[in-house]
Amino acid sequence: MTKEEFKNSRKLKIKVITLSDRASRGEYADLSGPEIVQFLDIYFKEKKWEFSIDSLIIPDDASLLSKNLLDAKENKTDIVFTTGGTGIGPRDFTPEVMRKVLDKEIPGIMENIRLKFG
Repeated sequence: MTKEEFKNSRKLKIKVITLSDRASRGEYADLSGPEIVQFLDIYFKEKKWEFSIDSLIIPDDASLLSKNLLDAKENKTDIVFTTGGTGIGPRDFTPEVMRKVLDKEIPGIMENIRLKFG
């Protein structure tokens, strides 16, 4: 299947998950999740892809992240973006949880993002 055939075969399902105790409690606004959604919206509209984006904010909770990732997989979500939970603190576990449910890890993406956006 060519890229064009795939693009026209169905709507692309995207999920953006923000991990933040404070944002999930409403103590401050999530800035990174909406920024990712906006970037994806612009990108896929420019490429003329049919797509839907679902986003949510959850607390820094490994079991809750795992549940949401498995739900996304079960619902045939094509791409999941996560933001938060990647530091070195005791509640920063996103990469470890992600690795347990990945179909495919694509090394180098984060390095490219860091180079491009800082």
